[in-house]
Formats: sequence, C-alpha cells, structure tokens
Amino acid sequence: MKKERITFLDGLRGFACLGVFTHHFFLSFFPASYFGAEAAVMTASGFDAALSVEPFSFFVNGNFWVCLFLVISAFLVSNKIFQLKTSYEALIPVFETLSTTLLKRYLRLMIPAALIGIFSYFLRDLLTLTGLNYLGKVNDCSFLNFLYHAVVHMWIFVDSSVQGPFWMLHYLLFGSYLAILIALATPLKNRWTPLIHLFLAAVLGILNHYYAGIVFGVMICYLYHCRTALQETSDHGILNKLMALLIHNKILRFAAGILLLLAGLFLGAYPSYVKPENIYRIFNAYAFRDPDAYELIHSVAAACLLASFFLLKGLADFFSTKPFLFLGKISFSIYLVHSMLLEHLGYFIMHQTNDLMGNYSCAGILTYLILFSLLIPLSLACYYTVERLGDWVCRKLFNSQQTSATAK
Repeated sequence: MKKERITFLDGLRGFACLGVFTHHFFLSFFPASYFGAEAAVMTASGFDAALSVEPFSFFVNGNFWVCLFLVISAFLVSNKIFQLKTSYEALIPVFETLSTTLLKRYLRLMIPAALIGIFSYFLRDLLTLTGLNYLGKVNDCSFLNFLYHAVVHMWIFVDSSVQGPFWMLHYLLFGSYLAILIALATPLKNRWTPLIHLFLAAVLGILNHYYAGIVFGVMICYLYHCRTALQETSDHGILNKLMALLIHNKILRFAAGILLLLAGLFLGAYPSYVKPENIYRIFNAYAFRDPDAYELIHSVAAACLLASFFLLKGLADFFSTKPFLFLGKISFSIYLVHSMLLEHLGYFIMHQTNDLMGNYSCAGILTYLILFSLLIPLSLACYYTVERLGDWVCRKLFNSQQTSATAK
C-alpha cells in the first residue's frame, strides 16, 4: 500500500515547538505571563500579566502546545498501524516485530535527549568554573546519577532534572506505546469505534489527562482513514454519518473547521496557573474539583485544532509550505536545545540588552529575536548530529537483527 504523507502535520508540529520555546522565554523573563499579577510584572502596561488569562495568549501557553505535540504524535504512530491494517498480510509483521518497534522508539528519543542533556551538564560545569554561569544554576548530582536520569528515570517517570522541559518525554514515549496498542485494538469500519474512543479517553483521562489527548489523536486518525468508506456508505453510526456529511458539503465543512479552529485556540489559551475571573471562569467549578483541569482542557483544545486542519484545506496548505516543513523537520531538535539556549545564553543577552537599551520590554523583544536567530541553526546542527546518530544506532541494531532472522 502506498503510504500517504500528511505534510501539514510536520509544519504544525514545528509551529508547536516554537510555541513551547516562546512559552519558556516568557516564563523566564516575563513570569507574570504564566503566574499572573502575583509574580513580578515586567512591563509598564501590565501586558505580561494579561497574557496569563486572556484568550489571545494561546501562543505563549506552553502546555497547550505540548498537548498538541502529543496529539500529533499519537496520530502519526496510529497512522502507520491503520495503513497496515488495511491488509492482513501486511499486519502480521507488526505483531511479530512489536517489541522491536517499541524499543526502536525508545532509542530514537532517548539517544538525542541524553546527549543534549550530557552536553548541557558539562557546559554548566565549564561556565561555572570560568565564572560565566550567568543564571547561577549548578549541577546538584553526580554525573552517574545524572546519566541514570537521562537514560532510564525520566522515561519511566515524569522527571525534569535533566532539563526542565524534558518532563514531556515520558508522555511522548509512553503515549506512543499507548497509541500503538489502541490502534492495534481498533476495529476499522465499526460504527461504535468513535464512541469507544471517547469512552476510553474519559477513562484514561481520569488517570492522567495527557493520555486523553493520546486517545483523541488515535480517534482523529481513525476517522481520517475511514473517510473513503464514509463517502461510499452512511451506515456507520451517527458520528460517522456526520463525518460523511462534512465530506460531501463544502460549506458545512468550512463552517465546522472554523468552529473547531476557534474552539481549539480559545481552549488552548485557558490559563495553566492563574484562576481566571474573565470568560474562562465558566470552568472554575470544574477546576476547583480538579487542580489539573487545564491539562484536560488543553488536550481537548489540541484535538479541536488538529481536526480543524483536516476540514480547512487552505490552512492545511499554508502549513505545508517549505518554511513550516523545515520547522517540522527540526522540531524535535528545537525542543531539545531551546532550554539549554535560554539557560546558558538567554539571561546574559537579556541583561546586556536591558543595560544597553534601558527599556525592559524592548530588550525582551531584541533578546527573543537574537535567541530565535540562534535557535534555528543550533537545532539544525542538532538534527544532523545527535538525531542522525540515534537513527544510525537503530539502523545498525535492528537491520542486523532482520538480516540474521532472514538468514535463519
């Protein structure tokens, strides 16, 4: 079967990583954008404090972009399974090599992340010895203990000791495993499948809200793969009939896409820390019972945003252009290096530009532009070195295993 590549997913994933970088930049230098007015307000207008609660602040809401990254990852992983499930003969190798697939996924994520973490560890020591450690953060554990966290602990548990943003890697790895299992167990062309997915999202969402987003990614992928069948028949349940209607009616499809896009951006801006008193207070009753409610709200937002791209062709085409595809190619490297760049260079640049310009807001804009101009080439270098190294190790390990199995 010819594999169909959905190019806008790469662009959207790259855009999400830039959102994570922007969030951590504001968190570092404009903390009120996350913690609200109780933190230090760094702008004269209070604009940074407004970013913590206003609906237009979705781009600096890092947790929302993390959820989008997880939903896209679940879609891509389950997409490979659904492509094979159209042929029983093609599906047999999936079951036979499932353990290899899971191990390969771990190595491809672990090797680049561990290498970047190790590099940052020694760079922090070097900057401390030379007196250039502007942030003042030092390594508070031995290298062997650090190595254990980088290779083992942060993949099994939520752990930010290697690099702050690396807590997401636990969900990225186990979310991929969860998506594979759900996709393998998902019957194609079954009228109850979307409802089963929604029930599963509710059950897993009680255990961990991020896992609900993983299920949403699989469900969107299922509906995408069933679109051909939906064009031919309407006997697949109410939700599938609605999907068939969206396929055939361009006006309804556009209206639904706009509504999903607006819903995704509106829910994506829901504050992660501040208790809102504006329009978002409609969620306060739920948030009072569940302090981590924002995780589920952002997971729903990410699913809405991703679904809107399948309905809005113009938006999908825009994110399929070369600049976005380039960002998508280096998206994982952007995620890996951006925190190190902020820690080891960002604070120094911000201090120097603020002293030079005498205006903190203007210094923040200039610092962001400088760091962004450095982020792209550093991420590209990371992609062609540590990411390629991870791919090379996987090819050497698993291609040799396949060759041995063929010989036997």
